[in-house]
Amino acid sequence: MPRCPNCNYELTFLEKRHKYKCAKCSSLFTEEEIKLKEFNKFNKTERAKGKKQERKKLNKKFRKDNPNYSSIYYQKNKEKSNKVSKKYYGKHREETLKEKAEEYKDKQQSKKEMIEKIIIKCMQILPTFVLA
Repeated sequence: MPRCPNCNYELTFLEKRHKYKCAKCSSLFTEEEIKLKEFNKFNKTERAKGKKQERKKLNKKFRKDNPNYSSIYYQKNKEKSNKVSKKYYGKHREETLKEKAEEYKDKQQSKKEMIEKIIIKCMQILPTFVLA
């Protein structure tokens, strides 16, 4: 169903007039006008998709031809990269620290669980094993 170019509301087709009418803003549009606008919109999105796919292909080809590009780029732009990292860390310091704290807690928890499993296995193997 076509939409109104002014307010994006659904258009209704008036058969006697051979025009589309918007129920919201009461605008009238000819069939040709609507078809042309829809085609232009469709064409624009398809061209954008095509450009994006072409960029992806070129990027893949470039990466295939230059496998060490990222490491070479990093070596050339080390200072710039470090500045960007520090700037990002400054803006997102609290979030980063929270994430690191959660990761640390998760690691500690998994270590405790592993130790408990080992102790349980040892107790099954050696029933006389006593914990101090």
